[in-house]
Amino acid sequence: MSGQNVVATLMPKHPVKAHVILTAHYDHLGKQGHNLYAGANDNASGVSALLFIAAQFAGAPLPFQLSFVATDAEENGLHGAEFFVSQLQLDDSITVLNINLDMLAVSRPKKPCMPLLQMRSARPYSINSLQYPAIQ
Repeated sequence: MSGQNVVATLMPKHPVKAHVILTAHYDHLGKQGHNLYAGANDNASGVSALLFIAAQFAGAPLPFQLSFVATDAEENGLHGAEFFVSQLQLDDSITVLNINLDMLAVSRPKKPCMPLLQMRSARPYSINSLQYPAIQ
């Protein structure tokens, strides 16, 4: 089994141990017998969201390390994700959050909705407001 993960990490100006990771797998089933699984939803939708979010954070000041990871070999056993996790243990960062983006366009909503990144609330929360006293 071989495959390649694609990883990009944005680092804050000052060293911190807190590490936030966004993941999506880019492999797909392809053609199996007479069935074609082109991968538009599983999982081009997740990779598209990953790239969009990365563009939004580019150049932004961050209070944590932020990694964007496109994993390979998900469909046949999460091999890319398992390898990535095994490498996390080699550094001294502390992963505080992982958001996995997979099959984001599964079904049509019954009511109109706003994309997650454009949602507003009366009481907005930001990952910048999270406190990591033990790991900063």
